[in-house]
Amino acid sequence: MKNYYDILAVRQDASQEEIKKSYRKLSKQYHPDLNPNNKEAEIRFREITEANAVLGSPEARTKYNAKLQAADGNKDFQKPEKPKADRPQYSSDEFNIGDVGRHFEKFFGFDPKTGETNQTFANASQKNKKGPLDASHIFEGFFSPKKK
Repeated sequence: MKNYYDILAVRQDASQEEIKKSYRKLSKQYHPDLNPNNKEAEIRFREITEANAVLGSPEARTKYNAKLQAADGNKDFQKPEKPKADRPQYSSDEFNIGDVGRHFEKFFGFDPKTGETNQTFANASQKNKKGPLDASHIFEGFFSPKKK
C-alpha cells in the first residue's frame, strides 16, 4: 500500500495546511511542463497528485488512515520466520553444489571423482563381506524363493 504521507514528505499528524503547502511545493518541482520528456518526474507528479487528493480531503484522509493502520496491524500478525537452527539441514537457500561429492560419499561410501572408498563403509563392508553398493540382499528379498 502506498504511503501518501511519505510521498508528500509530511508527518501523519500534519495539518491540512502543511499537506497543502507540501503538495504545492512538490507539484511545482515535478510538474511535467517544467520537466519535459522526463518520465520519472511525470510519474512522481501523478503520485503527488493522488496523495493530495486523498490527504487533502478530511473524509478521504480518515478512510485512508484506517486502511493504513489496518495494513500496519496485519504486519504484527504475520507468521514469524523460523530461525536457521530450526530449519531442515538441506533447505534450498543453504544448498551448495560444491558439496554434492561429499554428500555422495556419505551416502554411497566412495568418492565419485577418485573412486576411493570411505573407511567407515570399508569397515562395515569387511564385516558384511559386501561392497558399499552391494544391494544383493534387497534383490534376494524380492526374487528368491520362499523357504517353507
